[in-house]
Amino acid sequence: YGGEFDNTKWFDQKTLPYAARSRVMATLAREGFCRELEPLPGAIAGVKALMAAGCEVHFVTSLWSSPTWAYDRQRWLQGYGLLDGYSRLVFAKDKYVVKGDIFVDDKISNVEKWQEAWPNGLGIVWAQPWNTDWTGLPARRFNDWSRLLSMAAIMKEKQESYGL
Repeated sequence: YGGEFDNTKWFDQKTLPYAARSRVMATLAREGFCRELEPLPGAIAGVKALMAAGCEVHFVTSLWSSPTWAYDRQRWLQGYGLLDGYSRLVFAKDKYVVKGDIFVDDKISNVEKWQEAWPNGLGIVWAQPWNTDWTGLPARRFNDWSRLLSMAAIMKEKQESYGL
């Protein structure tokens, strides 16, 4: 957008100067923007490992004001072999409404709200520069796919031992 970008804080377009905000929002609204995003290192292999281990993975994402955001997000996930159709793709402003055993997000408030709504689940803050101030429990903060896979296996074993 032409200015300094502070990646130690969660992106909030309301904090940008008006001229910068309009440029950023125009970029986000551009058709195909979402499809051009690069995955985090190890993310594709990590998600595929979770799926191969029998985890039912759902992708919960927010909608931007782009008319093609939902389509672009679906195509992005399909392009990496993570999704067929829309069956495991959920668009939600309030991600905490989606129940699950494990919830992973890089936005602290999303994890906190989800953990409050689903106290028997495990909320994980995916470690990024903008969430280093996370101290909440029982959710954890890390970005290690093998650790996530181990935690998912433990959750699955507990469910199976209780006949769930």
